[in-house]
Amino acid sequence: MKKLLIICSISILLSSCIGVSGSGNITTENRPVSNFDGISASSSIDVEVTIGSTYNVTVEADDNVQHYVETNVQNGLLKIGFSHVTNLHNYHVKVLVTAPLLKKISASSSASIMVNDVIKVEDKIIFNASSSADIEASVEAPYIEADANSSATITLKGKTKNFKAEASSSANLECAELLSETTNASAHSSGTAHVHASVSLDAHASSSGDVKYRGGASVKQTVSSSGSVEKE
Repeated sequence: MKKLLIICSISILLSSCIGVSGSGNITTENRPVSNFDGISASSSIDVEVTIGSTYNVTVEADDNVQHYVETNVQNGLLKIGFSHVTNLHNYHVKVLVTAPLLKKISASSSASIMVNDVIKVEDKIIFNASSSADIEASVEAPYIEADANSSATITLKGKTKNFKAEASSSANLECAELLSETTNASAHSSGTAHVHASVSLDAHASSSGDVKYRGGASVKQTVSSSGSVEKE
């Protein structure tokens, strides 16, 4: 019995090491989902978002990769990733998402999320990107928060009354076209935050972090350890 268990364990380990190569035969699968107002993507998966009246999730992937792609809703958050730790290579995966409203968008581990329409929110929306992930969106909301770290990039356009921005660990915030009245921007550990403020800007830059701003706001700045705050 022990020998059988050992053999099974070795077989599973070897299959994980060998991995899966995409077949090149791209299939499309509609996934059943419950209502959600947030998206979280990981593992180098590309996600395209459309703002519409219904909830819909469609996965484009190689036919031998489809079953590895996970699209589950937990506590209102649509989680997109791979269900097993498998060495996938030379594969195609794109997830097309439609939702009426989004209040949180998160990307990690080289995932990419692009929103094709303007997101309009009555209260606030939060963006998080980490580990070389990328988020791009146009948004209109009273309060917007964006946090990028570990070489991730967040690109935002639109307008808001209050914007809180943080870039760290070589991350980049491209938000100069997000027209904001009041902005609180922080950049450290070689992070860069490009922001806009028309009324007031509270900027913090440290450890080679850079805050670059546009607009005619009054500026309060705190700079240390080779950080910089500059008007573009």
